[in-house]
Amino acid sequence: MEVTLITHHIITDRASLLLVLQSMSRHYRHTIAAQSMPTRIQQSSKIDYGAWARWLQTHQQEAHTQIQVNEKLAFWKETLISLKHIHMLPRNHLSGPDGQPKQMKEANLGSSSHICIQPPAEAPDTYSQRLAVAATALALRAVFAPSSGITLAIPYMNRDDPASADMLGLFVDRLPVRLALEQEDLVTAAGLLDEVRSATHQAVEHRAPYAQIRSQFAPPPSEAAHGHHFIDVVVIYNWRSDALETALGLGPEVRVAQLSGARAARPRGAMFPLSFDYSEQEDGGAGWRSTSSTIRIWYRLRPWKRL
Repeated sequence: MEVTLITHHIITDRASLLLVLQSMSRHYRHTIAAQSMPTRIQQSSKIDYGAWARWLQTHQQEAHTQIQVNEKLAFWKETLISLKHIHMLPRNHLSGPDGQPKQMKEANLGSSSHICIQPPAEAPDTYSQRLAVAATALALRAVFAPSSGITLAIPYMNRDDPASADMLGLFVDRLPVRLALEQEDLVTAAGLLDEVRSATHQAVEHRAPYAQIRSQFAPPPSEAAHGHHFIDVVVIYNWRSDALETALGLGPEVRVAQLSGARAARPRGAMFPLSFDYSEQEDGGAGWRSTSSTIRIWYRLRPWKRL
């Protein structure tokens, strides 16, 4: 039996896939063994989603929880207070000098390539991830110079609550990372990577729901109606150790393998204005894919003039 899973989210909750595949594996083994009663999950380890949601709401309203949340939001407000949102294409470009609307052409842009990132012999496991974030930040800094403050978002899987261990669902959120890349931080690669490590550590330490962080910085009324994005750039790093074929222990009868590049479906567009997706490969390199949402290219149609 072959099962193909197609994930529609830009970020996939590995724990949910594990639960689905384990259930399918148990059902398949018992079907082969011609057993009529499938193995039941211990009721003591299961919790109803509605009950868990009610518990979470009550827990968030407790005094000590509110204090912790307020402290974290205060950190983000101080960290992001100077954040300046740069529009790639101002909205006053939607009309020409004569007030007439411009013609529009839409295109989905995306590119991918394979780069080899060989970490030093005694480098920590997080070295390649920090290198990917640093490379993205440097590229954005070069584009938006002289601005030295770059804010990215990284995916954060929040399954800290033990009650969510056996629950299906996408428990993934975005976590902003603010990098102040001053000139002195760029003197050495070690200094740059240390800045990325420190900023990422502080972001995780003060983790809070992205929606709560976003609510501290409401957009101007003129932008609120146009789907304003708080953080435009998302950096995703897919660890080799998290790959389904290596991370999920489903028994000797079940083998998990990824489709080849020729068979794999390539998404068009993106959930965010710009995403950088890095994936560790078997040879130690990193596959890189940059995906942008639909880019609108505005241009004016001019009649040809006879010479």
